Amino acid sequence: MIVWRREGYSLASSLTLIAGLGVIAADVLFFFDPIKAPAPIKSFANVFLSAIILYILLTVWNTLSSMFVYQWYFPRRNKDYIIVLGAGLIDGYKVGRLLGNRINTAIDFYKRQIAETKQHPKFIFSGGQGGDEKLPEAVAMQKYAVQHGVPTQDTLIEDKSVNTFQNMKFSKQLIERDGGNERRKVVFVTNNFHTMRAGVLADRVGLKANGIGAPTPFYYLPNAVIREYLALFVMHKRFHIVMFSLIFLVAVLDGLMVGQGF
Repeated sequence: MIVWRREGYSLASSLTLIAGLGVIAADVLFFFDPIKAPAPIKSFANVFLSAIILYILLTVWNTLSSMFVYQWYFPRRNKDYIIVLGAGLIDGYKVGRLLGNRINTAIDFYKRQIAETKQHPKFIFSGGQGGDEKLPEAVAMQKYAVQHGVPTQDTLIEDKSVNTFQNMKFSKQLIERDGGNERRKVVFVTNNFHTMRAGVLADRVGLKANGIGAPTPFYYLPNAVIREYLALFVMHKRFHIVMFSLIFLVAVLDGLMVGQGF
């Protein structure tokens, strides 16, 4: 309810509810056995659903533990570029709390690096314009940063990307156009739940960069983590399809054996 009030009604903001309903449905199937079916079919269903649930729990654990470990990355303050990943704008033009935390974290790193090394990194504000937005996210982010003391000459804008993959790809191209070479030192900033997947995508486009995680409002975190898990799951869908197929075959064999009286 809190997420709906603050973020609006959408599939993305309902993921925690959907997951909860799924758990309840699984409990009903396992403990109350509402479906009266022949023994072979019931055996097949029990094996298949049990194995799928166990597999999903293992992948959830792997994802959560990897996310946790990624939070312990503390970059050296010797960077040439700080990429700040965009997020949706409030009312189509204002930087909201989620995005503001990203920019504030980047500004803090920027100021600390200057204080320690006198080296001025450049910001790359990366984010295009959504259908319901009045200006590109990158432009709104730059305005916010300048209002918070960042010199305009220390900022670059990448305003074409519409997803994290493009954030990384287009930011890398912008760095190359700006004169950055292969030895450039880059860090990106996003929210803590998003750093691991963003790092994977940075690696896929050949951008050597790790991420700093900005804080995320607690009410938003469960939905965000579920969404990240699903996105990572889809990124490795071929592997998961193979695993699901193997589980299905084992369950079919179990059902056939029960049907033959084994």
